[in-house]
Amino acid sequence: MLSHDIALAQPCYFNNNLGSTDRAIDHITTMNPCFASSTAVNLHTYTSQQTKSRSTVCILAPERSSKPNATTTKKASKSTHRVLPDDATDSERPPSPPRHHSVPIIGFYLEKWFGFGTSPAKKRERYGLIYSSNYFFDERTYISDYDAIVAAFRDEEVFRSKGAFEVFDQLLGKDNVLVSDFDVHKKGRNKMQPAFAPALFPQYMRFVSNRARKTWEGVLKRYSAGEKIKLEPVFRENYVSILVEMTTGIDMDGENATQIRELFQKFLISILSPQFGPIWNAGIKSRDTLMGMIAEVIKKNLRERSEEINKLREHGDRIMRMGVKEVGVGDVDILLVLMADSSLSTEPGAPIDEEVVRSLCYIILLLWFGGYSTSAATSMCMSFEMGLDDSTFKRLMAEQDTIVAAVDGVKNVTYQQLMNEMPLLDSYILEILRTRLPIPLVGRKVSKDIEMLGHYVPKDSLVFMDLAGVHSDPKLYPEPHKIIVDRFVKEEGKPKPPSILSFGAPGSPHYCIGAALAKVMMKTTMGTLLRDYSYVLDKQQTKEYRNVPEITPKSGVVLESFKKRDD
Repeated sequence: MLSHDIALAQPCYFNNNLGSTDRAIDHITTMNPCFASSTAVNLHTYTSQQTKSRSTVCILAPERSSKPNATTTKKASKSTHRVLPDDATDSERPPSPPRHHSVPIIGFYLEKWFGFGTSPAKKRERYGLIYSSNYFFDERTYISDYDAIVAAFRDEEVFRSKGAFEVFDQLLGKDNVLVSDFDVHKKGRNKMQPAFAPALFPQYMRFVSNRARKTWEGVLKRYSAGEKIKLEPVFRENYVSILVEMTTGIDMDGENATQIRELFQKFLISILSPQFGPIWNAGIKSRDTLMGMIAEVIKKNLRERSEEINKLREHGDRIMRMGVKEVGVGDVDILLVLMADSSLSTEPGAPIDEEVVRSLCYIILLLWFGGYSTSAATSMCMSFEMGLDDSTFKRLMAEQDTIVAAVDGVKNVTYQQLMNEMPLLDSYILEILRTRLPIPLVGRKVSKDIEMLGHYVPKDSLVFMDLAGVHSDPKLYPEPHKIIVDRFVKEEGKPKPPSILSFGAPGSPHYCIGAALAKVMMKTTMGTLLRDYSYVLDKQQTKEYRNVPEITPKSGVVLESFKKRDD
């Protein structure tokens, strides 16, 4: 599941000793090319909850207006919406969008789950850039204009997350960053930001590299034993394991690994179900069990890792700039960093604030949810499309071979190489996210009566942003339905394509806090595969895709062969 606050931070922590603001911005845009179109820069001061130490945060984002009725589109290239007067009469309002008629309640599921009815592409062709449709018994507006979507993402005053995803209120806490706005949302992100300082990413990469190596070694062992390999469950298990280990330090080869995977799958399935009945109830029960497991890790850390937590608190600013090695802290996971920034006491026998523990549990579960499906689904699509296109496969392998040769044949690449020496793999990930984005629609609740793209959208209605539609616009992306491996590679004289919107709009309040870390996970997993192994797809499998729960190959990516490249 792709969200626009989590997919697994792009705020960059630094102090005056690190260098200029420009240097910090360069670091952020290197971490994530999607930020390249963001031009506004803000400096915010971050205060640790525990130590009260202050760090400066450089964020590529426009300042939010303090006016309650702000209607600016925040640097969109054209005006796409405006707030209508409260006393506007029917004759003064613009016309409603063209309406697509569907069967109430079941029509949505027939179209989304089973492919019956009119596809979103056909609707765009029939109705244009804006239309409405019924879901259950309410009307929803769909927009397919790039500037309008960017403006909606950036205008938190009008387009609210609160009320758009009620299911997440119940599953992930009522104030989680997916469904909150303004100060509540900002407070939630501030709790998470310390764990996403770029200086900590090399530490996190160790978890990812170790799991990726184990994953592909396991696939080779199973294939050598005569097992037919399907990559879908491989990627799903790989990314659940990465997220659990990287966020909590729980060993996903240990005794609780199978239980955690099963509970997490039940939790995910409940998100797609009605909020009643056995599937929903099983999801709530699974969530509570998982949160109980995370709470036990927190309490164990307080007992056994208090010295590391105290070092993180004492040297927080230095760690944000230089990483954990500089202060003698061992393997650090995200939860330990969050605990160090919390108000939890490490004094022996001190009372444990259960409210803080519960808040941390929700954050970890949110990171699992946000980081899992995007990474797993995108990697499935990448492996499938590479197997169908031998030229692309060989080019991506050749890029990895160049890196390996540069370090005398040692195949464990460094974090710097991962981030700076794989432009083709970077581009391919963005291209797959453009063409096979896991969640093609993102919703917001409108807080005012507005005119949008020349049509009336009433207050309290839902607007869905058709990301798949704008990603298929030939004016923005020539040959939009073709996967071009180097589309996003920067070259002198080459037109730069617009930023993809799979993680939200760059500079918007809800831009995915974990976009860069999701990229680390995918590049490490797929880079390990490309450097060390080769495979051939089973030619009998269908080339079609399914839409639920994410856009993924229907076949599950079945392999005919899987071999070590040295063989």
